[in-house]
Amino acid sequence: MDWTAYIILYTIFLMFYLMIILRRKKRLEQQRQKASLMREIPMISRLKCPKCGNVVERPFKHYEYVVQEVEKCPKCKKRKMVVEAIYHIMKKTPRQEAEEKIFEERWK
Repeated sequence: MDWTAYIILYTIFLMFYLMIILRRKKRLEQQRQKASLMREIPMISRLKCPKCGNVVERPFKHYEYVVQEVEKCPKCKKRKMVVEAIYHIMKKTPRQEAEEKIFEERWK
């Protein structure tokens, strides 16, 4: 085989290798952006006392899950409160606010 054939094969190999690396880099950047967006949205845990029914909402703590018993109820102080729900509140976009305003004006 001639040296030019080796050079061509090597060039093709490098092109595929660089393509794979660039795809991975792009995917990692997208995952980082998604993770940073999730950090900006505040997560909320809703706790409920099974005995007195007291409901408390507080910031979400990492490694918390639904139906987990966490801290004691501040009202009755007898039983631990149970995580009833974990959610985040989405901010409305300007378009959603405008649509909501139009909807309210139509039904006045």
